[in-house]
Amino acid sequence: MLSLSSASVIAVEPSPVNLFHLTRSLRLAASAQVGVASRVTVLPVAVGDAAQRREMFYEKGNHGDTRMAEVDGSNKTTTTLFDHLTDSPVEVHQLDDLLKLSIASEQGSHLNVSLMKVDTQGFECRALKGSVALLTSGAVESVVCELSKAMLRQLCQPDQVKVFFRKAGYSIVSLGREKGISGEANMVARRNP
Repeated sequence: MLSLSSASVIAVEPSPVNLFHLTRSLRLAASAQVGVASRVTVLPVAVGDAAQRREMFYEKGNHGDTRMAEVDGSNKTTTTLFDHLTDSPVEVHQLDDLLKLSIASEQGSHLNVSLMKVDTQGFECRALKGSVALLTSGAVESVVCELSKAMLRQLCQPDQVKVFFRKAGYSIVSLGREKGISGEANMVARRNP
């Protein structure tokens, strides 16, 4: 997407392993195409409903499936695949607070987000609660949000996400199932005119 457009991207990635791969890929893209590096901001934190530090667990052999620990630091996943703890706790911040800092550094520029993707491995409700100002400001046109069974471990129901978006002024325009993954879907919400 970066090489095919002039879009700017803010990427939030708390996992140290995934952060390494992301920044490495971005360095390679920047060496192949002038201007890519200036359009990408990478924030090495997690987003949630409050500023805090939390432990993360990852699935054995699959760092792409990294999950936030429960508030008490426990790993209440239903499988023993998630028994590997990341090396250190990660910083969690509200997206609203992170973007205030980012916007302030650009000295008053208006934020216009064509697409926001929320894929936080079950932490979606908490991430959205920390994004209320952004999502109700009219700055975000469309949101793709993963809905999965992992949300239940964080006391979040897919219906809560739908209600959240409707209250924030969005319409649910798609709820597509991913092939081969039981119980997971990507929901697309579009800002009402």
